[in-house]
Amino acid sequence: MGINIAVAIGHNKSRRTFLEKIRQMGGNTPSLIHKTAEVSSSAVIGEGVYINAYTIIWTGVKIENDCLFSPHVLISHHAVIQNGCFVANMSVVGMGVNVGKDVLVGMGSTVMSGIKSIGENSIIGAGSTVIHDVLPNTVVAGVPAKFIRNVF
Repeated sequence: MGINIAVAIGHNKSRRTFLEKIRQMGGNTPSLIHKTAEVSSSAVIGEGVYINAYTIIWTGVKIENDCLFSPHVLISHHAVIQNGCFVANMSVVGMGVNVGKDVLVGMGSTVMSGIKSIGENSIIGAGSTVIHDVLPNTVVAGVPAKFIRNVF
C-alpha cells in the first residue's frame, strides 16, 4: 500500500481498529503534531498520534499508538498514555500517571499527580478531578471524581 492515512474518529476503539488495519495492510499512519504544540525531546510518540494546537507534552512522557489530543491539553512528565486514548481539550494528566488503553478523558478534566493508573476503557466525565485510581471499564465524574457506572 505505502500511502499515508490519518484517521481522526472520536470513538477510541474504532479509531484504533482502523489504524491497526491500515498498518497491517502496509499503509503508513504518521503522527501529526500541530506547529503550536510543545513536545519534549525526551517524549516518545507512537504511530497514528494526533496532537492538536497548544498541547504540551512534558519530559519523559510515553504516548503509545493511535491517541488523540485536543487543543490545550497538558500531559505532565513521565506519564504513560496507552494505545487508543482520547484526551479532550483543556485537560491535564498529572505526573507519572499510567492511562490505560482506550481511555476517554473528558473536557476540562484533571487527573492529579500521585494517581497510579486510569484503567483501560474507562471514561472520565467532563470537568472532573480524579484524585484516586480508576478501575478498568468504569465511568467516573465529579469533583472529586466518583464511580458512576460500569462501561458496557
